[in-house]
Amino acid sequence: MINLAAIFIGGGLGATARYMLSYGVSQLTFFSKVPLGTLVVNALGSLLIGFFFQMFQSLMVPAYIRVGVAVGFIGAFTTFSTYVLEIVQLITRRQYMSALLTFVLQNLFGFAMVITGVLLAEVLLNYAKGGL
Repeated sequence: MINLAAIFIGGGLGATARYMLSYGVSQLTFFSKVPLGTLVVNALGSLLIGFFFQMFQSLMVPAYIRVGVAVGFIGAFTTFSTYVLEIVQLITRRQYMSALLTFVLQNLFGFAMVITGVLLAEVLLNYAKGGL
């Protein structure tokens, strides 16, 4: 039951953070061929999942914290369905290059940020152990 509560709380916080960040980025973007709010949210979510995955592998963290962060917060924060919908909308408007660019950028940034998050966690863990 505590895991469900952690997911519920994390999900609410993640969804709120997603909305605020995506909206904020969208307001800063005057003209773009790519939906930047979703790209930023998904790239940051990918960084966070890589980071916390690595940290949770190395630290003793209770299960409810793990699921609250990974399933709740990050699951609600990232926007795979929005990303796919935006690509479909671009295709429907015959903006094929923008759709392709969005697809490529989302996937490249996603992979790169997960790897960056894992490496960042490793650096921090080594530093904490006096390894730097």
